[in-house]
Amino acid sequence: MSDSVAISIIVPIYNAEEFLKETVESILSQSFSEFELLLINDGSTDQSQNICEAFMENDKRVRLVNKANGGVSSARNVGIKNALGTYIFHVDADDILRPDALLNLYNEASRTHADIIVANYILRTLNNDEKVIKHRVVHSAEEFLRGMLLGEFHAGLWNKLIKTTCYEGLSFDEDVSCMEDKLILTQILLKSPRISFLDDEVYIYIQRSSSLTNNISLKTLSSIEKVIEQIDNLLKDKKLFEKSLAKIKLDYKIKLLNNSHILKTEQVKNKFKEVNSNILNRDMIPLYYRVLLWFEFRNISFLTQVFKILR
Repeated sequence: MSDSVAISIIVPIYNAEEFLKETVESILSQSFSEFELLLINDGSTDQSQNICEAFMENDKRVRLVNKANGGVSSARNVGIKNALGTYIFHVDADDILRPDALLNLYNEASRTHADIIVANYILRTLNNDEKVIKHRVVHSAEEFLRGMLLGEFHAGLWNKLIKTTCYEGLSFDEDVSCMEDKLILTQILLKSPRISFLDDEVYIYIQRSSSLTNNISLKTLSSIEKVIEQIDNLLKDKKLFEKSLAKIKLDYKIKLLNNSHILKTEQVKNKFKEVNSNILNRDMIPLYYRVLLWFEFRNISFLTQVFKILR
């Protein structure tokens, strides 16, 4: 591998043997070849390391970094630290990159000289149905950030080619195991990078049954709360983001209520209680969730359970 390359692709891996081969093959079969593939094995205990070693032996573009388990944020940091590319592209170990993805992304970057290229993607559901997800075009990083926090743009890293220099001075919070991508993107977007939109589907995001469950761990909830707190601190003096911040806080309260076996209603009330008065705001959240929150915050938990069942 030379000292520089056009794109560094970073794949964090933890016990991904079931899907890893298909993912890596989709990367190595790209029509664009000027890339390096960094496989970051985050202490896997299955056959993931062996799979990675086999690919590395057969393709000089593949580099394997084995490390002790530290979580996805830790793995991403190791990948960025080792990256030689002008641009960085993140791929999850259980998804698929479309054949011309890198070619189209890099051509767009070369044409526009943008710092971030945002592309469309395909959502593959549990039933193997596929849906194309397109984004509207915005003209500033500030507008994109506001839309991302409102849920209008996906906060994942895997449909975005990002110039490596955008990560300078930044790192993933290694205490965060969920929504780490939203936090780092917020930090990057606050640098006011130039953004371009590619009207092409570059990535197949595969919905897994494990990602659909409402029941998540206390650790995950704590991680989400920490991300929101950090984003809140980053944006607290920017009135333009008041609505966006209220939205992500209310979304978090809904997630807590959907996992009410973990936290009591009183605890939910006290989380970001500055947005409690926004519950009935029609522009914030769907009617179902407004009613759910309204019941819970008035200690009518029985009606909340009935409402969930009847929904």
